[in-house]
Amino acid sequence: MIELETILLATLPLLDAAAATVIGATGVVTRNQSVAERMEADDAYWLNLLDGAPDGPPDACMGDGYDFTHVARVMIGVRGDSDADRDARFAALVKAINTAAIADETLGGLVDLMQVQPVEAPDAEILDLTVGFKVGELPILFLYTAPTAAG
Repeated sequence: MIELETILLATLPLLDAAAATVIGATGVVTRNQSVAERMEADDAYWLNLLDGAPDGPPDACMGDGYDFTHVARVMIGVRGDSDADRDARFAALVKAINTAAIADETLGGLVDLMQVQPVEAPDAEILDLTVGFKVGELPILFLYTAPTAAG
């Protein structure tokens, strides 16, 4: 059985490795960082893992523990010289993250299933901070068992 924090920390290297396969420029992978601070940097891309929330209360297992369905979100921001360049980088990042998740659907055995969901538009207030970037949120579904109902 595993706790959510361990799962989220193990997701960061997966995101970093996926980004490294497609972007030939500097970028950063962070967790729960302020959007405004990151948009000021000169990075070509930024992946920010947000904790998200459980999808309802956990289910009690027949044995020990509780089964969780949790959706974390990856805020993706890419910088480029043109709309087409930003679109291409964004699509390549989404594809690379999805490919990495498919290659290791259990995140090294930490979860029962990790699955990338379709890209969603970020909140309107986020879009106001991202002029010159293509941004979106990539939900990642985690199914896992934890020792307590608190996760």
